[in-house]
Amino acid sequence: GTSMTWWWDSWVDPNDLYPIFKPVKEFVQQISYKAGYMWKTINATTNLGSQLRVSGMTNKFAFATQKIAWIQDKCYTWYNIHIGKKCHKHDGVILTINECEDGAIYTAVWYNTHNGNWSKPITNLRCTESGKLNIT
Repeated sequence: GTSMTWWWDSWVDPNDLYPIFKPVKEFVQQISYKAGYMWKTINATTNLGSQLRVSGMTNKFAFATQKIAWIQDKCYTWYNIHIGKKCHKHDGVILTINECEDGAIYTAVWYNTHNGNWSKPITNLRCTESGKLNIT
């Protein structure tokens, strides 16, 4: 499962906010943490620069490589939501993973951690000669 927020005993539990964490929990449960998987952080960016934060990790086990990235709008924080600040939707975001093997082919799937919905797979994404994988 996922780690808990600092305020679980004074905010989450008394207000029964556990359903908010359900989509994230379901996503994390699908990641393999088996012995032998060597997870490391990835170097990834978006075409929107400093508006978005990208965090991620990668592993290589046997013949498979898995890369996981999380894109967050820096405006979208608990405090901004609390004060009613509106963050806008970003269309046309391109995620670039900067460390992949030339010619490697990937399948990408977007996961919405708010509602738990998966996108249709984007297949046959090829890593460029310069080691970049662009996902739209």
